[in-house]
Amino acid sequence: MNELTTGWKLFRLSCIIQMILVVLQLIGSVSGLFRPNLLLYSLSGTIVYILMFLFLFQGLSLINYNYPETPLSPRQKRNFNWLYLLNFLGIAYLFAVMVSEIKLTFPFITQLDTDLLNLILFGFSFVVATISFVFHLVFLAGMYKLRRLIYHNTEETWQEQFSDTKPS
Repeated sequence: MNELTTGWKLFRLSCIIQMILVVLQLIGSVSGLFRPNLLLYSLSGTIVYILMFLFLFQGLSLINYNYPETPLSPRQKRNFNWLYLLNFLGIAYLFAVMVSEIKLTFPFITQLDTDLLNLILFGFSFVVATISFVFHLVFLAGMYKLRRLIYHNTEETWQEQFSDTKPS
């Protein structure tokens, strides 16, 4: 029961891929902090991407150290709850970024005389924003399932440990 199932291995792989995407977006947001006209947008992006990175890191550590039946400490539970809530609210920001990238990319796609470099740059940012949004939705659902699974397995282990059945 200590071996990860294929689904959780894929979940861990998706966490790593999403972590790379979040770091790319975080670098873009941090670099925008040095532009005065993008300060508020970059600051909010930086905060959202830092929270996403922290939650991704917590997800990987839960899979590596708490799966399948090691109970979460009270601090882990509190951090999980806060990060889950804030990342759930961060979905709105990710959706807004995705829509914004659609609005920026669409005019370049419809023009036939578009500079190829601009098309690639805007297309890449749209693809990264879309993949990040979808992966984060999957990640939030997976983290919920992981927390429930760890809790369920911990409860079963405790019940087996303290059951009244004694060998004859």
